[in-house]
Amino acid sequence: MSREVVELVTDLNSDWRVVTLPIAPWRRAKVWSLQQRVAGDFWEGRGLARTADKLRELIRGRAGPVDPLAAAVLAALPVRVDIPKGAKPKCR
Repeated sequence: MSREVVELVTDLNSDWRVVTLPIAPWRRAKVWSLQQRVAGDFWEGRGLARTADKLRELIRGRAGPVDPLAAAVLAALPVRVDIPKGAKPKCR
Protein backbone atom coordinates (compact mmCIF):
# COMPACT_ATOMS: atom_id res chain seq x y z
CA MET A 1 0.00 0.00 0.00
CA SER A 2 1.44 3.39 -0.97
CA ARG A 3 1.16 6.42 1.27
CA GLU A 4 -0.25 9.64 -0.10
CA VAL A 5 2.32 12.43 0.07
CA VAL A 6 0.73 15.76 0.91
CA GLU A 7 2.79 18.88 0.27
CA LEU A 8 1.53 22.04 1.97
CA VAL A 9 1.36 24.99 -0.42
CA THR A 10 -0.08 27.54 2.02
CA ASP A 11 -2.51 28.02 4.89
CA LEU A 12 -5.18 30.43 3.60
CA ASN A 13 -6.63 31.16 7.04
CA SER A 14 -7.29 29.19 10.22
CA ASP A 15 -9.78 26.84 8.53
CA TRP A 16 -8.58 26.49 4.93
CA ARG A 17 -5.36 25.40 3.22
CA VAL A 18 -4.01 24.38 -0.19
CA VAL A 19 -1.92 21.24 -0.61
CA THR A 20 -0.43 19.40 -3.56
CA LEU A 21 -1.42 15.76 -3.98
CA PRO A 22 -0.12 13.09 -6.36
CA ILE A 23 -2.85 11.75 -8.65
CA ALA A 24 -0.78 9.49 -10.88
CA PRO A 25 2.64 8.90 -9.30
CA TRP A 26 3.87 6.81 -12.24
CA ARG A 27 3.43 9.93 -14.42
CA ARG A 28 4.43 12.34 -11.68
CA ALA A 29 1.05 14.03 -12.11
CA LYS A 30 -0.17 16.28 -9.32
CA VAL A 31 -3.21 18.32 -8.39
CA TRP A 32 -3.84 21.20 -6.00
CA SER A 33 -6.41 20.42 -3.32
CA LEU A 34 -8.40 23.05 -1.43
CA GLN A 35 -8.97 21.61 2.03
CA GLN A 36 -11.13 22.68 4.97
CA ARG A 37 -10.44 21.88 8.62
CA VAL A 38 -13.45 19.92 9.86
CA ALA A 39 -12.43 18.57 13.26
CA GLY A 40 -9.26 19.48 15.10
CA ASP A 41 -6.41 18.42 12.83
CA PHE A 42 -8.58 16.59 10.28
CA TRP A 43 -8.70 18.13 6.79
CA GLU A 44 -11.31 17.37 4.14
CA GLY A 45 -10.93 18.12 0.44
CA ARG A 46 -13.39 20.65 -0.97
CA GLY A 47 -12.07 21.02 -4.51
CA LEU A 48 -9.31 20.00 -6.92
CA ALA A 49 -7.54 22.07 -9.55
CA ARG A 50 -4.73 21.58 -12.06
CA THR A 51 -4.55 25.24 -13.08
CA ALA A 52 -3.81 28.24 -10.88
CA ASP A 53 -6.84 30.11 -12.26
CA LYS A 54 -9.21 27.29 -11.27
CA LEU A 55 -7.59 27.08 -7.83
CA ARG A 56 -8.07 30.82 -7.24
CA GLU A 57 -11.70 30.50 -8.41
CA LEU A 58 -12.30 27.69 -5.89
CA ILE A 59 -10.72 29.74 -3.11
CA ARG A 60 -12.79 32.84 -3.91
CA GLY A 61 -15.99 30.82 -3.85
CA ARG A 62 -15.37 28.82 -0.68
CA ALA A 63 -12.54 29.82 1.62
CA GLY A 64 -13.50 33.30 2.78
CA PRO A 65 -10.83 35.89 3.66
CA VAL A 66 -7.29 34.89 2.67
CA ASP A 67 -4.20 35.88 4.63
CA PRO A 68 -2.07 38.42 2.67
CA LEU A 69 1.01 36.15 2.80
CA ALA A 70 -1.06 33.26 1.43
CA ALA A 71 -2.35 35.54 -1.35
CA ALA A 72 1.26 36.28 -2.32
CA VAL A 73 2.03 32.54 -2.45
CA LEU A 74 -1.03 31.96 -4.67
CA ALA A 75 -0.01 34.80 -6.99
CA ALA A 76 3.40 33.19 -7.48
CA LEU A 77 2.08 29.73 -8.44
CA PRO A 78 2.86 28.38 -11.90
CA VAL A 79 0.07 28.31 -14.50
CA ARG A 80 -0.40 24.56 -13.92
CA VAL A 81 0.51 22.42 -10.94
CA ASP A 82 2.70 20.08 -12.99
CA ILE A 83 4.72 22.82 -14.71
CA PRO A 84 7.59 24.30 -12.68
CA LYS A 85 7.49 28.10 -12.41
CA GLY A 86 9.35 29.67 -15.31
CA ALA A 87 9.34 26.50 -17.43
CA LYS A 88 7.81 26.58 -20.87
CA PRO A 89 5.11 23.98 -21.50
CA LYS A 90 5.85 21.51 -24.30
CA CYS A 91 3.75 21.94 -27.41
CA ARG A 92 2.08 18.78 -28.61
